[in-house]
Amino acid sequence: GQRERQIQRREFDAKKLFEFAAGDIRTLSIQQQGAEAVEAFRRDDGGWAFTGAYRSIRVNGPLMDQLAEVMTMVRNERPIPGAEEDLASFGLEPAALTVVVGTKQGVAHQIDFGGIDPTQRHRYLRMADEGVFLSSAELFSIMNRTLAELRDRRLFTNLTEGLARFEYKRYLVSAESEEGLSDEIRQRMAGIDDEYVKDDGGEWRMVRPVEARARQDHLQVLERVLPSLGGRAFIDSPEDLSDYGLKQPFARMTVYGPDGMGETLLLGGIDGAPSAEGEA
Repeated sequence: GQRERQIQRREFDAKKLFEFAAGDIRTLSIQQQGAEAVEAFRRDDGGWAFTGAYRSIRVNGPLMDQLAEVMTMVRNERPIPGAEEDLASFGLEPAALTVVVGTKQGVAHQIDFGGIDPTQRHRYLRMADEGVFLSSAELFSIMNRTLAELRDRRLFTNLTEGLARFEYKRYLVSAESEEGLSDEIRQRMAGIDDEYVKDDGGEWRMVRPVEARARQDHLQVLERVLPSLGGRAFIDSPEDLSDYGLKQPFARMTVYGPDGMGETLLLGGIDGAPSAEGEA
């Protein structure tokens, strides 16, 4: 009955390690074994940003909020007395994963994750004040994240309210001689500079290079696809944009949300193709 549920709740809360709320977390660092730590901090506006070498990369904010919430629920299911004397036997030397949580109170809490226990339901965890203990194996699965998972993979972050304006410019491709080129090749080499705007009635209009009603089906596909379009692999510090056909890009795409804020994507070479400026 109600009394039993109250007792179960008290027992659950008694095993919780932290009293802070998810909103109290100011920094969150995740370090997988053999990898560099990935740390993010909560900005004044509530969003997240990476620190250090990854500070130019956008953070997957919703995922980081989820991880912060999960950290408030870490529980000591059962202490393991004497385990500190042989951490390697519990997969804690070195640790499989290290998570450090910093709170607004200025306190940092480090949790080391070790191996899984014989029941396959728990993992060995270690904290300075708690020693070694068992906690839910699911906790490790949730917190064990790579940079690729923690980053915002969306190509456009300004389309949460939808697409309102679209610009596409394909740069002119020149050739030493156009003799013998087919009409199809000539057409592909020609430049394009189009702009489309969605009017108050929800209809798409071409406004450049001429005023005309646009192909609604084409623009509606872009409306559906662009907000969730994401990257698969990232080169965060390219040495030379020419290696990717981006010093002189093949094309440029700029998208705008209803607030008028625009973001631009440059289109370069094809992955795996020989490097060539303007190739796509």
